Amino acid sequence: MLGKVPASRLRLIDAIAREARRGAPRPLARHADAFVRQYYRGVGEEDLASREPAVLADAALAHLRLGLVRRPGRPTVRAFNPGPADGFASTHTIVMVVTDDSPFLVDSMNIVLNQSGLATHLIVHPVLPVRRDGRGRLLQLATELSEGGRLESWQYFEIDRETDAGKLAALEAAIRSTLDDVRAAVADWQAMRGRIRDLAGGLETSPPPLPTADVLEGKALLEWMEDNHFTFL
Repeated sequence: MLGKVPASRLRLIDAIAREARRGAPRPLARHADAFVRQYYRGVGEEDLASREPAVLADAALAHLRLGLVRRPGRPTVRAFNPGPADGFASTHTIVMVVTDDSPFLVDSMNIVLNQSGLATHLIVHPVLPVRRDGRGRLLQLATELSEGGRLESWQYFEIDRETDAGKLAALEAAIRSTLDDVRAAVADWQAMRGRIRDLAGGLETSPPPLPTADVLEGKALLEWMEDNHFTFL
């Protein structure tokens, strides 16, 4: 094991990175090696070995191209069947997402795809520390979060092939709607936990005119809910 990644996986990633360096066009070239090494770091050896390194390199570079410019708070979503213009081919439909990292993202995406009735064949979902300029242009990829950087979730899904353009557009819309819901839920979550703490404290400092046992039971319930036993949405 090297850095918690099996040596056998690192060898596969090395081969993909070589192909990425060889094939990256100029706008992507300076990020290609570092991006590919982080992009596939969490993907199992069986999935990496089942595809040609050049294909995996081209898929990663297509995702990098999609995410070169993105403003914080605005997810980038694409559902498509790759062709020559994308730099790679696949027998599957591809879904790519670049968005601010937050809880619940991958699970929420899986729910959307399951509801579409399309099976998933490969998932790549690295969380990457990136730095962008004021226009959202990618400046730097890092191995850890640097000053001025943000964590972003880059999600890649290979799903059953869908050739109906209307259904692909509907899938993109459903993903965007779900990401909006996730963002709203996460933004409210900590505020709601804070409100629960305030209510529990108020039961102790200014209890309502109820039996003491009932007040203590209510306070204990609120504290239990706030202690990571309840998801506030």
